Amino acid sequence: MTDTEEEILGGQFELLPTKKSFFVSLSRKSFTYTKGADECCACVGKHRSATTISTNLVDVYGAKAYRGPEGDPAAYFQVYSCPLSEKKRIRHKSCFKVESSDCEDENIAIAEKWVRTILWLTKEPERNFISIQEERTLPSSRKLLILINPFSGSGKSLKIFHDQVEPMLNEAEIEFNEVTTEYAGHAAEMMLSMNLLHVDGIVICSGDGLVYEVINGLMKRSDWETAINIPLGVIPTGSGNALCLSALHAIGEPMNVTSAIFGVIRGNLLDLDICSVVTPTEKLYAFLSVTWGMVSDVDIESEKYRCLGETRFLVGTIARIIGLRKYRGRLSYLPADYINRGENNLAYDSSPGEVGHSSTEEDNVSSREHSQDNKIINGVTHKDSSASPFSQGPSDHLLPPLSSELPPSWKVEEGEFILGCPVFLSHLGTDLMANPDGKFGDGLMGIFIVKSGTGRMALLDLFGKMKDGSHVLSHHVEYVRAFAFRLEPDTSQAGTLAVDGEKIDYVPVQGQIHKSLAKLMCVATPKN
Repeated sequence: MTDTEEEILGGQFELLPTKKSFFVSLSRKSFTYTKGADECCACVGKHRSATTISTNLVDVYGAKAYRGPEGDPAAYFQVYSCPLSEKKRIRHKSCFKVESSDCEDENIAIAEKWVRTILWLTKEPERNFISIQEERTLPSSRKLLILINPFSGSGKSLKIFHDQVEPMLNEAEIEFNEVTTEYAGHAAEMMLSMNLLHVDGIVICSGDGLVYEVINGLMKRSDWETAINIPLGVIPTGSGNALCLSALHAIGEPMNVTSAIFGVIRGNLLDLDICSVVTPTEKLYAFLSVTWGMVSDVDIESEKYRCLGETRFLVGTIARIIGLRKYRGRLSYLPADYINRGENNLAYDSSPGEVGHSSTEEDNVSSREHSQDNKIINGVTHKDSSASPFSQGPSDHLLPPLSSELPPSWKVEEGEFILGCPVFLSHLGTDLMANPDGKFGDGLMGIFIVKSGTGRMALLDLFGKMKDGSHVLSHHVEYVRAFAFRLEPDTSQAGTLAVDGEKIDYVPVQGQIHKSLAKLMCVATPKN
């Protein structure tokens, strides 16, 4: 028997509601209970069947001990788990009655010992058993801020929260403050002004739109470097749930709500790249994509089908393939292999606050005026919202001003396009693995381009192949990995641009990936 399988605790308890006796054992790896084990031991030389149920501790998310009703000397403990079953996670509760003594205090002490040991081993598997018992305390509880958009997707976010999320958080004894957003931009406003000092994580019950709001609100704070490090969690209740889907895909988890909740509770962290996106008038922050052409058309124009949930994207795609449009422009990028070629790609000698845009005297004056004009809200200092949007955030050292020429190490695609999309995650949606080589925290984006000349049937085939990412193997698709991009649409014709699914002005735009700028709660970290 290995160290991880060595029994740490063992005892005979009654399993409820069966009222049958089980031998329960705990190792560093698993929690196991066996019916009939005592009979097997008593019957030497005879074969007696035993029913054994084992739960990996990595699947356990909570445990509680409590006393029985008045007059009942027994104590009780429950173990909450979320094991994988037929490619999905199923909530499971095991309840045991401890009646080893006629003394109530002795029984509750046994139950509390089991709970304390289980909870510490789920958090710190290598923790010394003696120290767990000597400390006689439970692991500290996290405090989460839960943001719920009641209008996202098909409008079921509140129901999903109360029916599925809240019960699991209570079972895990995680403290949380539930806030319902009331209008577009509400979450961004809260992130900008809220005191986040005692918040251990921000959980979004919505789609990607609310994640976008939260990230941009955090990045506009004067303490953005600290704020953006607060772990984010996502419960997929919107019509677009690419961030959650990409995270679950990265670790081989089933793509459903229960897995997402379990990931928030387990609280392991994935590195999340953030792309700074610069236009002539503003600086935004994206975690998902910048889309142009057919993809942004589908995203924006399918809003009227929001009640259909994710099906809206299928309806919108078919409509756009039938009414196919083409767009003129230029899409440039800094390829991922430029370092291997030994090229110096520093766009220019930049300093924070003067990157990625064409500085004007007005900007500089405004920046100086507002540097001393800060507001203190809930104990947090913030710059006035009228300050230059380029005055803070990570340095975009790879990006020259939009009005300047690009360095020679950049590659340029010019002409007539059907679509052009820098994508920062693996998925744009369910069955849409747009960037199959994308990995969390790799510091790269995937750019896929389809130029004019691709027919409708070929486009249908491409979108079908996006289910497994094989579309990038098609001769109709150019797929590259890059550190930065610049997109210059021909503004003499109508078109749409979207950042993380949110429409922006149809103007030149550029962006640079910032490796592992944020953190995302998940069940586990990807295996190398």
